[in-house]
Amino acid sequence: MSNFGFQNKWIRWTKECLQSSRVSILVNGSPNAEFSPEKGLRQGDPMSHFLFNIVAEGLNMLFQRAKALGLIKGAVMGHKETTVTHFHVYGVGVQEVVLADFVEKLNCQSKRLPFMYLGLPLGASPKRGSIWLPVINKFKSKLASWKRKLLSYGGRLTLIKSVLSSLPIYYLSLFKVLVGVAKQIDKIQARFLWGGSKVKKKLHMVKWEEVTMKKSLGGLVIKRLEDFNECLLAKWRWRYGTEDTTLWKDIVISMAAFMGDVGNGLRVSFWEDPWASDRFLKDEFSRIYDLSADKKVTIRQMLDKRSLAAGWSFNFWRCLRAWEDDEMERFKSYLSSLKPILSDRMDSLV
Repeated sequence: MSNFGFQNKWIRWTKECLQSSRVSILVNGSPNAEFSPEKGLRQGDPMSHFLFNIVAEGLNMLFQRAKALGLIKGAVMGHKETTVTHFHVYGVGVQEVVLADFVEKLNCQSKRLPFMYLGLPLGASPKRGSIWLPVINKFKSKLASWKRKLLSYGGRLTLIKSVLSSLPIYYLSLFKVLVGVAKQIDKIQARFLWGGSKVKKKLHMVKWEEVTMKKSLGGLVIKRLEDFNECLLAKWRWRYGTEDTTLWKDIVISMAAFMGDVGNGLRVSFWEDPWASDRFLKDEFSRIYDLSADKKVTIRQMLDKRSLAAGWSFNFWRCLRAWEDDEMERFKSYLSSLKPILSDRMDSLV
């Protein structure tokens, strides 16, 4: 933490949380002698997420330093050759022998899909109802009928909003919720608010659609699960358009090229995106791409350098040889047949 710039007070507080805690185990209903845990924080501690991020960032810096020193190289992914230095290998439709060979060559671990990572079933199909059972069971536990008897209507409403805003946030931010699952969770919330259970039904005073409306429209401002899910998923689309230096976006672009409408050309790669045709210019004219000193240039930057007299302008790390001049002429002839028109709007995805 000191290397990240945290002050001594923060470091001292963190040490107190890690070293001063004491736990006791019940044996046959009787508490045993207290002892200090030596494996960090207990599972579910609110502080564990922050410490995990600090440790993960430190590990990432160590990998980047080792890569800069040439100790490791990493694996190249996709057509944009994004380098990843730490990963697992998962075999999908491959034999165990082939998977074991990859693990040995890449010096990494292997796992099978699906698996749980930070509470999420990665590799599982979100269209299966069984994937959503942990969320449904947590709702049932948090909104149990015995808790309703101890709370007023205002207390029940506050608890419903708190549970809906915290429990399913990870699932809803990555997976499209099933209609049946959304209806089931709505039923759990409605029973908790108005009273009743699976065995004994009770009359609901207001329709659930009206309960989820704004206060100005007579509602109680409870979020509609499907709308909440749409907003969380839309944020990924917003992050894709605004974040330009994140690893996750580099991997997505490398594995699936730009598919959309070219606007101002500031985010569309001249060489590495199929803006001109169904193929990449780096593959169609691989020799010119290898000699180019501006492999990360965008369409906007190339058009800004183009002049009416000289045409397209390129920077190469050495002079072209005679046989490469012919390839360059073919490349310029191909570009002259294209008439890219840029606008003031941002590049958009399909």
